[in-house]
Amino acid sequence: MEIKCGNQKMEAYPVEPFVYEVVADGKKEFYQAAWDAFRSDLHMKNATAKIIKIPVTPMSDYEIETERLYFELGDLRDYPHVEEFKNDKPKETKPKFKITFSKMMDILTIAWVICMTILLITLIISNGGIIKMTFEEALKHEENNAPVTYNDQKYYVVGHNALNQTLTIRKLSSNPFFTVSVEAKPEELS
Repeated sequence: MEIKCGNQKMEAYPVEPFVYEVVADGKKEFYQAAWDAFRSDLHMKNATAKIIKIPVTPMSDYEIETERLYFELGDLRDYPHVEEFKNDKPKETKPKFKITFSKMMDILTIAWVICMTILLITLIISNGGIIKMTFEEALKHEENNAPVTYNDQKYYVVGHNALNQTLTIRKLSSNPFFTVSVEAKPEELS
């Protein structure tokens, strides 16, 4: 489009009230025309590039007239301090923690070891067969008429053989006449 300004003819193009932003691989470029944004190297070389249309407010008639007067007078206009835009890469973000199969297996192994340790400690504390009884401890049970555990059942120590270091035990029952005595070694009891 041609316009006449004084005695001169000039070509002028309408300016859209938009800026086009091209974004790809953490980089940004800005263009005043959509075709310039589309033909940019950043857009043409990246299949994932996006073009974003950003509306902007055009310069007011007052500002255009003020700029023209300063230009005619050959004077520089004072502008407020505006930082120049730098097209730097954004700060790298910390990648998300990815759980792989080997990491998951390591976690499960650690969890299994912890569970087995807790089970072992529980068995030791509850005297669940891990700590075996000595012959002297079994004699104290016989004297105090205290039950012992043999094959996960309660028994009373009813006799002992000091020479063989064996014990005679009888199953805990409401009727002692119908229970059979069993010979056991002290390490089999708990």
